[in-house]
Amino acid sequence: MTTASNASGTSGVTSQSDHATQHKPLQDIIGYDPEHKFSTDDDSASEAFNSTKFDPTRCLFCLSTSENIDINLDHMSKSHGMTIPSPHQLTVDPTTLLTYLNFVISVYHECLTCGTQRRNTQAIQQHMLGKKHCAFDISDMESEYREFWDFEGDGTGVEVDGDNVTLPSGKVIMSRSVRPTQQRQRSSAQHVALSPLDTSSLDASNLNTSSMPDQHSHKQALTRQDLRALRMDKQLGTLSSNDRLALAHLPHPQQRAILLAQHNQLRTARRQQRAMESSLQRKNNQTLMKHFVSDVPGPKLG
Repeated sequence: MTTASNASGTSGVTSQSDHATQHKPLQDIIGYDPEHKFSTDDDSASEAFNSTKFDPTRCLFCLSTSENIDINLDHMSKSHGMTIPSPHQLTVDPTTLLTYLNFVISVYHECLTCGTQRRNTQAIQQHMLGKKHCAFDISDMESEYREFWDFEGDGTGVEVDGDNVTLPSGKVIMSRSVRPTQQRQRSSAQHVALSPLDTSSLDASNLNTSSMPDQHSHKQALTRQDLRALRMDKQLGTLSSNDRLALAHLPHPQQRAILLAQHNQLRTARRQQRAMESSLQRKNNQTLMKHFVSDVPGPKLG
């Protein structure tokens, strides 16, 4: 009787683990329609950017919820010190700006001030509250948040390409995964780079020797955004063609959010499977049993 129950329990655990390992396809997560024709105009891009599940009346740093977005902004200004600088030069509405800030905090788990990353949203919120980093700076010319403002006469135009998101006002937001590296981080690689004249005058042995520090410096010059883009390309490469097509029309922040949700779902399923297997193995462990009753005749083995 014991052997039969163990066999049935094993089959039950296996079926549950197989069911837990299965995850929903990306078409079900984002509602992808193969018959839908994607357009590249401003309206479709802005709609994709603003389609995040974010409540603008909820505080970015605590659990406080206000009646409207104006009261929420006043709460974050008085309680956490976060204000919107130069609101008259802001090219988007405050809801769009808060939506992007929520992407940085909830998806990237990154501090708005220093760029520190944590494992989850609660950890990065605790970091910002403890360090008083509940603010962002647009004075730096390389700041990604500066792209939401239009400063006359500064000559900081943003080029439009396929990896950018065009907002309703015509402002283009560069994807975080393809942002240009900062000048101070690229300087080390530029000093060791070989010019065409120097390369032509070197023999094969000297060229191989000189290329080693160049590759090493290029590896050091990779920023967090570059590494994030490489990881995202690797994750997209593991998807099927239908899943990649389902994500093609979305901007990079939403693609990363969907890939992260799928990865967490698969990791949770694997953790549950290992827990069930360990529980079953502990039940069959004779050492942990207080009273072991053999269900077969003969001497006890082991």
